[in-house]
Amino acid sequence: MKPLRKLGKYAQKFGKVIWSPKLQEFIWITENVLTKNKLINDGVDDVIYFQEEVDLMGDLRQEILHMINETKKVFNGTLVEVIKNRRKDGTYV
Repeated sequence: MKPLRKLGKYAQKFGKVIWSPKLQEFIWITENVLTKNKLINDGVDDVIYFQEEVDLMGDLRQEILHMINETKKVFNGTLVEVIKNRRKDGTYV
């Protein structure tokens, strides 16, 4: 487990860090791209999710969550649109 470190004013103001039992790591949650960029500039190097993503991923299987998390680590991207367009049968629009 990575130790928590002292971060600057933006990290404390624009995001919250939580322990994800499903992912077994710390993740950050913020509201939009502007605050995400401020967190990155302020030294946050953990995966950052938007609250909307977290809300949409609540019913996903653990292995899918791990794949999304690993993809975000590599590409530092947002997957909200893909998740929104997921059909009940598990395929995507």
